[in-house]
Amino acid sequence: MRLVKSFLAAVRFLTVFPTGNNAAVLSESRLGRDESKDDKRTMASSLIFFPAVGAAVGALSAGAYCLTALFSNGSFLPAVISVTTLLAISGFLHLDGLADTFDAFLSRKSRDETLAIMRDPHVGTFGIAGIVCTLLLKIALIASVREQAVLVGLTAAGLLSRYAMVFMMYVFPYAREEGKAKVFMEGITPSVFWTATGITFLGAVVLLNLQGCLVMAGAMGVAYMAGRWSRLRIGGITGDVLGAANELTEIFILISMVLLQGGKG
Repeated sequence: MRLVKSFLAAVRFLTVFPTGNNAAVLSESRLGRDESKDDKRTMASSLIFFPAVGAAVGALSAGAYCLTALFSNGSFLPAVISVTTLLAISGFLHLDGLADTFDAFLSRKSRDETLAIMRDPHVGTFGIAGIVCTLLLKIALIASVREQAVLVGLTAAGLLSRYAMVFMMYVFPYAREEGKAKVFMEGITPSVFWTATGITFLGAVVLLNLQGCLVMAGAMGVAYMAGRWSRLRIGGITGDVLGAANELTEIFILISMVLLQGGKG
């Protein structure tokens, strides 16, 4: 029963799909200092399912690409629809984190000022530039991947980018006293982390064969560099940094797919 609750919690956190009362542990009212130990365990163990949920989101995005491609002569429109679907399913959560991170980190302010900027709901110039560049890169990369590799590429991107967040939560400390991501990080254990790692490794190999090992290592490298930079700037990571790392890892995977599978010649 706990695994079911953990899976539903992962779906609720990473997507806009409703999962009923079983995922109520992720509601705003339960993210303060009063969470029960059982809720914390449920939320921490939900990290096991992050890669699988991410892979499903990527596959749905690829499905939107393939469906649009049936009625389109080129690859640009399917790529746009695919990226739009990806954003819609995730509720723009990770893109928002990327914008906040760009605004905060590129401002070159002090630690406290940087954290304050990340709390600011308004998007600045750096954030807008980050969003535009990210969307353009994703559309261009997806349009450059051979059609037969789009499903594999987007599924792998979803799998490894969500695992990147799990990896960062296990390796790096949290930079704030409170926050949505902290409740996940407080309960993460080696067994949770290594189970998620095993699932991701298996998925990467199934999708990309032995090349999946290299791509997974690269994704971990991207996540580590993002986490390391964040720790140097603000003493740890935040939910916004995790969202930014998710977006950057997705771009890395798509670049890898263009290089490994070959672009459209």
